Amino acid sequence: ILHYQKLLIELMLSLYDYTLLEQNIATLSDNSSLILAKSIADTIQQNFRTFTKQPIKENQQLLSMHEIAYSLNISESTMLKVFRKVYSISPKNYLDQLRYNESKFLLHQPNLPISEIAETIGYQNLSHFSRQFKQWSNLSPKEYRIHFQKNGR
Repeated sequence: ILHYQKLLIELMLSLYDYTLLEQNIATLSDNSSLILAKSIADTIQQNFRTFTKQPIKENQQLLSMHEIAYSLNISESTMLKVFRKVYSISPKNYLDQLRYNESKFLLHQPNLPISEIAETIGYQNLSHFSRQFKQWSNLSPKEYRIHFQKNGR
């Protein structure tokens, strides 16, 4: 009977060690996911800033999810999975949030044409930008600008 108890204790210790190992692997995996997701977010931000400073056709690919994944040496599916796991949104939605915030900032400058704002944030088509902005804010860019001028915010 003593022999069986010894075997049972050894089995329990082995299971405990295995559980600790699995927890460590999960923690390391989570840490690497956090680091990778942060790298993706930083790359999207940096590429967006580079594009908005020089919104030329040659820089348009900086806003491509394919190019962002390629620059980080990961697949688009890995980028999507890791980013969504950490931030609960897709990388594309994150880029859209950057575009929306930048467009609001630029719309506060009354002398800047809306068509130029659209180009600056990566839209070649003014009507597409207007539709997208309306989805984001429930106001057209023009309505947003007028509202801001009236209310000061």
